[in-house]
Amino acid sequence: MTSLTHIDHSLSRQNCPFLAGETESLADIVLWGALYPLLQDPAYLPEELSALHSWFQTLSTQEPCQRAAETVLKQQGVLALRPHLQKQPQPSPAEGRAVTNEPEEEELATLSEEEIAICCTFGLRARTVLSPGRTCC
Repeated sequence: MTSLTHIDHSLSRQNCPFLAGETESLADIVLWGALYPLLQDPAYLPEELSALHSWFQTLSTQEPCQRAAETVLKQQGVLALRPHLQKQPQPSPAEGRAVTNEPEEEELATLSEEEIAICCTFGLRARTVLSPGRTCC
């Protein structure tokens, strides 16, 4: 089961429009921000993931989310992420490796200043979506 399918099933099972219930939470904003570069292209999201599609569209139409995406991506869309993705190492097969939950040394990566700034920007933008005094838990 892919991660997107898992999210879709979770949204479908709980019969709520958002990850943590009836209203958006920080979890929704963070996941939306992580998926936005991928799912902003409607062709990528299969039709059978209707709950995920509905959730993504609901958040994408909210003005704070639109402003955050425009600010972070500077209206470049997925192209804004290309330099970062091109620097990433190619996935290697796990043949001959022991199965463990501990990260291997090469998996422990440090974030660049640009990546940290993007994360901070999304975190700060998420606060504008949540009303004062509202928490995600």
